[in-house]
Amino acid sequence: MFKSELKNTLNNFPQTLSVNIDGEFQFIIQIVSKIFEGLDEADRQEMVYNFLRNTFKNDNNIYEKIEFIFTDAPSELKNN
Repeated sequence: MFKSELKNTLNNFPQTLSVNIDGEFQFIIQIVSKIFEGLDEADRQEMVYNFLRNTFKNDNNIYEKIEFIFTDAPSELKNN
């Protein structure tokens, strides 16, 4: 899986406002979605990993390619 493919996939996650991915072999991801409002971190993580698992059904190494996923609601971001 390539970084661009992962980013394009996560841009299709429900109510996503932005996706940032760092890394070359193991990715650190930040995804901002309105759907995360009011949810705890564990529920957000589960939603994203389920989404990825359903999308990349034939990629058994999906979890080895992701180091961490930051899940933020828009209200949690600082205004610049």
